[in-house]
Amino acid sequence: MRIVITGASGQLGSELKDLLLDNIEKECYFLDRKQLPLDQIQIIQQILAMYEPDLIIHAGAYTAVDKAEEDQVNADLVNHVSCEEIAQYCHLHGTRLINISTDYVFDGSSASALTETAETAPI
Repeated sequence: MRIVITGASGQLGSELKDLLLDNIEKECYFLDRKQLPLDQIQIIQQILAMYEPDLIIHAGAYTAVDKAEEDQVNADLVNHVSCEEIAQYCHLHGTRLINISTDYVFDGSSASALTETAETAPI
């Protein structure tokens, strides 16, 4: 199984790298923002096609919350449009996708799992 992990140099990507590198049964590719620039939408599918992944774990994101308020265009490209582009790649190629989003959407007080339609409650 070929796995592509985006956001490889971030906090989550680094943890996934530590966990998955020990698993020799899987072929893992860890892509950071230089290898997969999420703000360059027009090349995302082409780059993913080079790896022909069976699974993409999308952990890349624009995480500078305060700066995102000032840089809304790039924050939207990275946190919204690139996710759509990756999902489109997965749809076209039968690739499974795990998308890991921010923890700034909910306050953490829910006793049960939340769905995409749950009301947001950021701290």
